[in-house]
Amino acid sequence: INSEFPFQTLIFAQSGLTNIISALVSTNLEGQKFGALALGNFCANPQFQTTVMEHGAVANLVGVLSQEQSLNDSKSYASFALANLAALPANHALLIESNVVGALCSFLNQGDPSSFNFVSKGFANLCSVSLNHTAIVESGGIQAIIGL
Repeated sequence: INSEFPFQTLIFAQSGLTNIISALVSTNLEGQKFGALALGNFCANPQFQTTVMEHGAVANLVGVLSQEQSLNDSKSYASFALANLAALPANHALLIESNVVGALCSFLNQGDPSSFNFVSKGFANLCSVSLNHTAIVESGGIQAIIGL
């Protein structure tokens, strides 16, 4: 439902974004999974990306990728959201500062290879800007990319 623009606008107007972001740090693993999926859909729309980032979603998405107990689906959807955010170079500085590269590498080392599609898109988007190359190399991104 949140992948359709009118519903996204309604969710934003009703402060639903805060609840969705909070679900990422919940002990309810199913809630975490669907929160990450919802954010992935929101982040597909550049109009909402700044608001999503201003509400602290990046740190929570990185947390999902870094937590061993998170479901593989949750991590895949978190990668989906981060890849969508990385589609806009204006978002790269915050993503790099938030250790998104390290989180993506961590997921590659422990996740199910069938879910790495979003990780590869995230790396591709981040690699598109030369200013990110040093951070990607220093975070182990080259080895992770080769491993894809």
